[in-house]
Amino acid sequence: MQRARVLKLDPANPCKMEQDFQFLLIKGEVPVTGRRIRFPRSGFEAALVETGRFAFTVAEAPPPGAVAKGDPFVVYSIQAEDLVVVPSRFACRGERGRDGELRLSLAATGAATLRIPGTYRTATVEAGGMCTQLTVQNLAAPATVVRADPAALKDGKGVVTLHP
Repeated sequence: MQRARVLKLDPANPCKMEQDFQFLLIKGEVPVTGRRIRFPRSGFEAALVETGRFAFTVAEAPPPGAVAKGDPFVVYSIQAEDLVVVPSRFACRGERGRDGELRLSLAATGAATLRIPGTYRTATVEAGGMCTQLTVQNLAAPATVVRADPAALKDGKGVVTLHP
């Protein structure tokens, strides 16, 4: 979330420090309170409990010599117990059969909703030797919408066949 260097240490309180860069403001607030701060030189790590634009306070006092003027530090935007959403990966390649079927080789790390031009009556997915019927929704455009859930795929891969 932020990298900077220690500009000044408070001799009266080793938990208080100043940095050589301003904390970023988001919607007028400094969103780093509670985040983890790490000093790579010593490995000292603590939670930020109070922040201003330049000054900050850590929850625990660093051991003697763990933080010095000029030391770099990193404030992490992701830490334990945060909810992190990773977008899925998706790839699809298709070919038409002689009978009007459309076969799509699909690889996805999550659920995939496909909107295919044209109207199809049914759809199946073949994966790992299993064949699963998919729900088909025909739109007025004309287009067909099918959804392949991860449970219907084998290791995220399968072949979707749409039947006219």
